[in-house]
Amino acid sequence: MGQWGLSFSVTSAVVLVVLMLNSALPLCNGGITSSYVRMSYPSVDMPVDSDVFQVPPGYNAPQQIVFKVLRDNQLYVKKEKCAFAQEEVMFLGHKVGGGTLAMDNSKVRAIKEWGIPTKVTELRSFLGLVNYYRRFIKGYSTRVAPLMDLLKKNTAWQWSDACQNGFEELKEAVTEDPVLVLPDYGKMFEVHTDASDFAIGGVLMQEGHPIAYESRKLNETERCYTVHDKEMTAVIHCLRTWRYYLLGSRFVVKTDNVATSYFQSQKKLSPKQARWQDFLADFDFNFEYKPGKVNCVADALSRKAELASLSQPNGVLIDLIKEGLEHDPMAKSLINLAQEGKTRRFWEKDGLLYAKKRRLYVPKWNNLRRNLIRECHDTKWAGHPGQRCTRALLEAAYYWPQMWDDIEAYVRTCLVCQQDKVEQQQPRGLLEPLPTPERPWESVYMDFISVLPTSEGCGSIMVVVDRFSKYATFIAAPRDCTVEEAARLFLKNIVKYWGVPRTIISDRDPRFTGKFWTELFKLLGSALHFSTSFHPQTDGQTERVNNLLEIYLRHFVSANQKDWAKLIDVAQFSYNLQNSETTNQSPFEVAIGQQPLTPHTLMTKYTGRSPSAFKAAKEWHEKMDVAKSYLDKATKKMKKWADKDRRPEHFMVGDLVLVKLVSQQFKSLRSVHKGLVRRYEGPFEIVRKVGKVSYEVKLPPKLKIHPIFHASMLKPYHSDMEDPNRGISTRAPMGVVTSYEKEAEYVMADRVIRRRGVPPYREYLVKWKGLPESEASWEPSDALWQFQEIIQKFHDDDATRTSTT
Repeated sequence: MGQWGLSFSVTSAVVLVVLMLNSALPLCNGGITSSYVRMSYPSVDMPVDSDVFQVPPGYNAPQQIVFKVLRDNQLYVKKEKCAFAQEEVMFLGHKVGGGTLAMDNSKVRAIKEWGIPTKVTELRSFLGLVNYYRRFIKGYSTRVAPLMDLLKKNTAWQWSDACQNGFEELKEAVTEDPVLVLPDYGKMFEVHTDASDFAIGGVLMQEGHPIAYESRKLNETERCYTVHDKEMTAVIHCLRTWRYYLLGSRFVVKTDNVATSYFQSQKKLSPKQARWQDFLADFDFNFEYKPGKVNCVADALSRKAELASLSQPNGVLIDLIKEGLEHDPMAKSLINLAQEGKTRRFWEKDGLLYAKKRRLYVPKWNNLRRNLIRECHDTKWAGHPGQRCTRALLEAAYYWPQMWDDIEAYVRTCLVCQQDKVEQQQPRGLLEPLPTPERPWESVYMDFISVLPTSEGCGSIMVVVDRFSKYATFIAAPRDCTVEEAARLFLKNIVKYWGVPRTIISDRDPRFTGKFWTELFKLLGSALHFSTSFHPQTDGQTERVNNLLEIYLRHFVSANQKDWAKLIDVAQFSYNLQNSETTNQSPFEVAIGQQPLTPHTLMTKYTGRSPSAFKAAKEWHEKMDVAKSYLDKATKKMKKWADKDRRPEHFMVGDLVLVKLVSQQFKSLRSVHKGLVRRYEGPFEIVRKVGKVSYEVKLPPKLKIHPIFHASMLKPYHSDMEDPNRGISTRAPMGVVTSYEKEAEYVMADRVIRRRGVPPYREYLVKWKGLPESEASWEPSDALWQFQEIIQKFHDDDATRTSTT
């Protein structure tokens, strides 16, 4: 490859020499192709490759052709300006060879050593050199934007932090030694484009290798375009820029905008879009949709990185870092290497050690590193971010070895994060189904549907479901059903007809945990088995029955909803007639051995079979055996499917855990928004294991909740070994401390609040410990769930209390 010069000086010399070279040496423009050689030089017998830079080893055919053309046209080249049989050549500031294109090392060195511009002319010189290599730089327009703003008319010179960052990013981008491949016209081209609110960008590729990058800022008019038009602007700009590559070649345009991929078939066009269609008619291509998360190269060209950066370190911090460098052996070693020029990753300036990307090296001394992590994680401006975001904040300005490990350990052991953030994982603890009963009414579920409109003096429904037959009983109950009343209703409607169950599964409602209720069933020989604390899966049967009952009442209740008490008997009859998916029989068939007569069977005079007593008993036992087998099968199936979304978890006695708080425990003595309270309380110590997947936790006295929790309500606590004080919460536990940080001492009075459109509810006048009675306040009964003993004592002992409405 050589250079061509004039041997005379005339006004038209430039035009004449260009015309002569184009006609005599077309190979310099189009390359040496096999068709060109065979047509122009049929006497030359040699193999010719399609690329002038890919001549097979052992052949010097291209040079022979060049020499022959020069000889035939009486042209001469200067020997000192020619190079032959070179693997790489320098041409117009580029290094060409091996099918790749790279920047000239001397130009890269000049850019790297360029000082900070102090005036517009110096900045123009720098940008002129860098702009020549813009095809090598991803996101060039975004990086250079702050510097270009300084070149605008009537703009005062002010070298800001943004300008300094852009200046350093450009120098760093150039020194990263990017390499582009040369185009192969026998392969498919790919044009990847993207647009943002302020810039457009694209990359020309072949087989995943970049050939050229392109990007520019949008002007004021273009920034007002729709998203679709911005994306098309990026396409048009890239095709216009790479027109000399793409004309005559088949290629594909990949965009992350679905509407853009259908532009060629768009029927209604604006004048601007019609001009684009006319321009695109010269090209042979197809659009292809590529999501933004996959189209990351072009996406990065059009978008500015928005990683938050730290403010400049203040003087106190700088002094501490300088002092720490003198006490950190590794820092001393790196400073010595930097001063001797033995490392490119670090350099020393003004008594400080800098790493790549101008990040300040933080020595391991006097908790400097931990204090910086705390600043970027615990403060209000940081907002307790996760590991990735905390790392991004610190990496923008600081560096030290094992920085990621230190950040991970600090964030993982943050007590506030452990208490407030919900785990995005499968729940802990495999499903442990209850054992299948051996006969009907051996084990029952029990629950209440509360806060209903008053109907015939009742405001709630007691729901009792036999676990074996699935037979349900619906009992109307008072709104404020006492322990005695609940026991009386149970004896009247359940024990009277079916006997005493061995076990009762309840949802730990306060009505079921009263002393009288427990003592009553102990005397009757019933072991009252409570479900694990706030674990609704244990009492899922009544939850489903409750839903079905509410749907039934919704169908037939009147507009004022006060006649539901008249419907629950028919609802019970209707429910028990339906086949159960679990037993494949109706609850009536399993419980009493046959379906009862219904209106439609009476109308057809259906009497059913009349088997002998022995045969009837035998069939009944067979039905129960079949029902039990179906129950076992359903239980195994339920466990199989439930365990797919769970993970086994085993805690040991003495482990520290955090307890998950749910809506029932968010109730406090002052109104709080449930979305703003923390999700976990603790850490607490595990005292013992209860069953297979439940644990008893040592709770503080003020936290008046049941101490046994299912494994899904617990998560391991990660303690900070370097700073144990981080495990001491400075925040009061939810639901146990009032705004006065006092406990309720006793109840002075109660009242029922009745308002239009709101169901009636009860309030209590509470006297707080350490405060005079003049500071007593009226609190709703639901908010005083922690102080049930005090409320019960008020109802039991103060028979002469004043009740007002």
